[in-house]
Amino acid sequence: AARMASLAGSEGAAFAAGAASAKERLFSGGERRGGAGSGSSASGEGSVESLARRVLERATSLEEARAACREALGETAAAAPERSSSWPESIECYLGPTNSGKTWASLEFLAERGAGCYAGPLRALAWEVREDLKERCARKWPGAAPVVGLWTGEERSEADEASILCCTAEVAPAAGDTLVLDEVHWCVDPSRGSAWTRLLLAARGGRYKHVRVCGPAEAAELMRRVFVDAAALTLVDKVR
Repeated sequence: AARMASLAGSEGAAFAAGAASAKERLFSGGERRGGAGSGSSASGEGSVESLARRVLERATSLEEARAACREALGETAAAAPERSSSWPESIECYLGPTNSGKTWASLEFLAERGAGCYAGPLRALAWEVREDLKERCARKWPGAAPVVGLWTGEERSEADEASILCCTAEVAPAAGDTLVLDEVHWCVDPSRGSAWTRLLLAARGGRYKHVRVCGPAEAAELMRRVFVDAAALTLVDKVR
């Protein structure tokens, strides 16, 4: 708590106090159920201390601490047996070199669904994909094409009424019909990787009905670990 408070002054102190309060609420039930001397509280304390240690080892700022908390809690929730029922209906990862058709296949599916979002690393790429999707939707939905919006943080166009949103990863919604997550290897970037991690955790939590991930072939093992035990996972090797 002392280190967390030093990260951002009063805001860090409030964050640490909230964590302590949550811990007390979390284990008060266990103590009542187990009774004095049952060991339930001690076990719980050890789990919380282990989780806190992981968070503090990773964090150099308040925002990084929050991201580490979200990641750790996502990993914990993923281990629960009931989580398997919340997987997306389909998960396809298109992996391969540049210009091998990875994004093309994903955007084709997004246009067919007519709802969801494209998330990538560049504003220019989001703008380019929006123009592409407009043409695809016009062909697939003659006379009733879904609105394709743009949101890059700096530029916002038809975002509120859009059925399909093209955006940079940082502002992508955490839930929807279809997620196309481009350049997934950005999840390891020190400064921006948390945006991709956030969307991968949302995807694995079933917040999107359909997930399409694009990236290099080297990301295959990462995808297997993120979507472990997901029956709907398909890895598609794309070649130039």
